[in-house]
Amino acid sequence: MENLLQCSKTLYDHDLSEKTKQLRKYQLKMQINNWQEWENKVTKMFINLKNKLDDIIDEISELFNYDTMAIDNVVNCNIIYIIKNCLYSLTKNKEWSEHMAYFHFGLGIEGFLHGLMNTIDINDIFEPQDIINMIYKNIKYQLQYDKDPCILSPDYIILEFKCSKCKNISDYVNDNNHCFNCENDEII
Repeated sequence: MENLLQCSKTLYDHDLSEKTKQLRKYQLKMQINNWQEWENKVTKMFINLKNKLDDIIDEISELFNYDTMAIDNVVNCNIIYIIKNCLYSLTKNKEWSEHMAYFHFGLGIEGFLHGLMNTIDINDIFEPQDIINMIYKNIKYQLQYDKDPCILSPDYIILEFKCSKCKNISDYVNDNNHCFNCENDEII
């Protein structure tokens, strides 16, 4: 029995180690000047995302004919491309942006649209702009950095700031853009 417990613990530890390696593989470090810069970049990305989705209203209208190929085409040729470009504009990291767009969004949005089309007659309920808004809210929910787990959380993006006082790089700065050490110096 003791050997079984030891074996089980070893397998568990190995599995945990492998999952941690996978997560770290797609962790991204970004250097940002301050929190306001990050907030502005994220806001700009969401505005761009919404505008780009609004631009594909004609392709979304094709979905109302319920053509399975149209769903796959819209997701793979339009929506993933839009997400990838929006993530790239935020991070400037092509590999990370492509991975997140394809593997974290593509199948989910495609499944959402197929499920929606197979469940109800969308012609009776939704306009194309309604579908765009649902897709946008779905993407924003998965990205939103103040909800966990999400793509813009520290699990995937590690923000690093340059302290305006000591110039050291840190994962924390206060509202004055001072790192933890400089902040504590101010208190003392």
